[in-house]
Amino acid sequence: MDLFAQPLSPAALAVVTILCLAAIVLLLRLGRKQSQAVSAKFLAAHPDAATLYIYAQDLDRSGGEVECFYGTASRLFDSIDVPQPLMKKGVACHLLPGKTELLATLTCRGKPLANARCNFEVLPRCSYGVVFTAADRSAQLIQMDKEKLF
Repeated sequence: MDLFAQPLSPAALAVVTILCLAAIVLLLRLGRKQSQAVSAKFLAAHPDAATLYIYAQDLDRSGGEVECFYGTASRLFDSIDVPQPLMKKGVACHLLPGKTELLATLTCRGKPLANARCNFEVLPRCSYGVVFTAADRSAQLIQMDKEKLF
């Protein structure tokens, strides 16, 4: 008798479905905890760090990448995991105050859509955004709640 050649009964199918859904929820929670830990660990070591958000204003969901040429940036994490987030979409990282030069890349489904090279002075405990418009692949660096920086 080959167990895997038999069709599943409705009860067995229900159990398998519940187990799959539980695994998905568990993996999502684990990912959220890891993202929160990245932010919290960097802020614990550097309480005067600034925050950089990377997002597209015309996309509901997007990701990003950061390559820091000068200065120090944390690993990326979900923007919602910033304590008191100013932006709840895209990704974020923390930056140490001082002169910073970086390349921010907007991604959607893991594929790069646009790049922005930023060179600016990071102020302690400030928030910045590299705000992309995916439709025309443009970007601007802003100090959150302030005028644009370039």
